[in-house]
Formats: sequence, C-alpha cells, structure tokens
Amino acid sequence: MNTGSQAGDSPPPRLAVYGASKRFLEYLTRGLAVDEHYYTATNVKFLHLVPGQVSSSTYLEPESFLCPTSDTFAKAVVDRIGCNRRRISPYLNHAISQWAAGVFGIGVMEAFVAYKIKQIYWNDEKLE
Repeated sequence: MNTGSQAGDSPPPRLAVYGASKRFLEYLTRGLAVDEHYYTATNVKFLHLVPGQVSSSTYLEPESFLCPTSDTFAKAVVDRIGCNRRRISPYLNHAISQWAAGVFGIGVMEAFVAYKIKQIYWNDEKLE
C-alpha cells in the first residue's frame, strides 16, 4: 500500500516536486501490480491511496468536511483494504472531491488548490 495524495492529480503551487513524488507513487504501484499480474503471479495485491487533507498531530488543520482526523481517515483505509481496486480515495468526502474535480475540469481544480495552498501556507499576492 502506497500513500499518494490528491496533489498528484493537481500539483499545488510551489509544491511541484511534492506533487510529482505522489504521482510517481501511483505509477510505481500500477507498474508493480502489472508485473505481478502478468509476469510473476505471487498473489500480492498493490494499493495506491489518494487522500486529501487529513488533520493530524503534524498537520494541525481543524477537522472539516474535507479534512477528517487521522483516526477517521485510518478507519476508512482499513474498511476499504481488499476492495479489489488499485487506486482508492478511502475517505468518502475525498472521493467526492476527486469526482467533482473530474466533472469541473483541471482549471477549476488548479484554482481551488492554489486558493487552499495560499490560505493554508502563504499570504502571497502572486497566487491571487
């Protein structure tokens, strides 16, 4: 099980390397799964988690609709292990936000991510 991020789908401003590393994990997971399935059948299953924000002891964002506590998120992960998919957003509200990003398009998603990053980390006029 590899833990990626929604940042792999829409790289946050000023965090392009972070977003790229999360996208890399998804492709690594997919590649290992393909190798296992077609070439070296071992019955090992590969899973890529795609969470959004999670409130934790190191990320002190308050709990909200799109930001569960780490305990809530962990329970969602455990509930979905073995779901027979390679890529999942285990927390329902994260899955809904990913669905919405697909419906509204990458431009809307990039604008939202830029707004959230500015709100969380920076007060930078260039991001407006």
